[in-house]
Amino acid sequence: MPDTPPRITDADRAVAARLRHHRQARGLTQRGLAALTGDTERAISFYERATTRVSARKLVDLARALEIPIAWLCADADEEAFVIFDPAADDEAATLKRFLETPEGWELNRAFNRIAGSAKRALILQLVEGLAVEQDD
Repeated sequence: MPDTPPRITDADRAVAARLRHHRQARGLTQRGLAALTGDTERAISFYERATTRVSARKLVDLARALEIPIAWLCADADEEAFVIFDPAADDEAATLKRFLETPEGWELNRAFNRIAGSAKRALILQLVEGLAVEQDD
């Protein structure tokens, strides 16, 4: 009996959508990502359209090229947002670690570290603190 190709699942489509999202967030073209992973532009297109299933080895390569944790490509699409801070249970180090494990925390940290001037960093900090106070209201 001939082998039948594996069926594309909702999980495969979710990986494909997250791959496209993270590639675009990094400002990479499909050709640019292909160059980083040793793939062809066509292969990246197939992965992003869920025409071809992405192997575990390829997920590792893609995550490295995108400079993201592999879990960001594989996480359950319906997963609840991370709880960042639980004052009853967390110390500051645990809170920071959990924050940096979120896609938002990772991106915010990367962007903030690219800001050269301390005056600009102080303004960003004031903005975030102001938004956090609004959340508490």
